[in-house]
Amino acid sequence: MADTRESNGTSIPEKCNSPRIGDTKPSRSVGSLVIDIDCSDALEGLKAVTREAKDATAALKELEEQHEKMLHKHILGDFNNEFL
Repeated sequence: MADTRESNGTSIPEKCNSPRIGDTKPSRSVGSLVIDIDCSDALEGLKAVTREAKDATAALKELEEQHEKMLHKHILGDFNNEFL
């Protein structure tokens, strides 16, 4: 029985659910493959992005605090001026 997608109710063929679409040959091991990938540059870049995001978050927090202070002063200033 074919699965049905929840999003739009369309059917998905059974062979699409298999890990190897259209591959009917039996698999066999012919050896192993070792891959050495140098991803140090990518990691350094991700760390730099993380640092920048933390700095931006801290700056935004400080900006929000200053905005809150200014808003508070403005409200108190208007309140005090009404009763003077």
